[in-house]
Amino acid sequence: SYREKINKGFSGEEEIYRSNTFSIENKNNKKFKNNSIYLSTIYELGNFNAKSSEKEELIDLFRNLFIGEVSQDIEVWNKKDLRGSISKDYKYSPRVIAEGIKWKNSIKSALFLYSNDESQKVMLLSSGPELTFGSLKNNLFDYTRLSTKAEYILKEGTSPFAFDNVDDGIRIKFNLAQQLFGPIVLNTESYLNLDVKDNDYGKFKESTFGFEIKRRAYNIGLFYKPSSKELGIKFDIVNFGYSGLPPKFNKWKLKIIG
Repeated sequence: SYREKINKGFSGEEEIYRSNTFSIENKNNKKFKNNSIYLSTIYELGNFNAKSSEKEELIDLFRNLFIGEVSQDIEVWNKKDLRGSISKDYKYSPRVIAEGIKWKNSIKSALFLYSNDESQKVMLLSSGPELTFGSLKNNLFDYTRLSTKAEYILKEGTSPFAFDNVDDGIRIKFNLAQQLFGPIVLNTESYLNLDVKDNDYGKFKESTFGFEIKRRAYNIGLFYKPSSKELGIKFDIVNFGYSGLPPKFNKWKLKIIG
């Protein structure tokens, strides 16, 4: 990668000037009656040239990264008798929307080892509900998706890089998508800082506001980040390269940020 921006979520964005990496990832999932379990392990070896976490300068180091994650989706309620396949009624969505309530839990641990003998150990615990109502078939307020997730991060050590230096603490992430009229859907995302030791305790951080024009074959969106004063557009093409009736839609994305 070259001049790649890394979204750190609660901590904003940082840039990798140049990197070469090799990674191996293994994913598994098991579905029970009202419960889904996801397992993931990742190993990555890479050389990075990026901004230092301590000074305004670029540093060049190798990094070994080990990540393990276990997540669980508990289906609290699902709407019955949903259509099994897409139809002409879905003008604004490429898939049948699964209406219901889920409770999502996750445990993720990571070990970062750097070639300057520094290291960083991180554990993230998260839990919260996700609510989806409406089929996005009608023209007025026929789709709402709201998710809230409490995150608690434990950390030992510090990264020499700014882009992967994890911020510990407690926060709640909010994400809302709401149909306004026809294909127009409002999107908002933000973090509520609950770390009593932080100067921004009780404040919302890294908020993003935007809206999308959704169609079955494409999406056009506009978004704005007040903290960095970034304004951007995105354009998604759904089912690019159609050749019959595939089991799922392919998706291509183009994002422009100014």
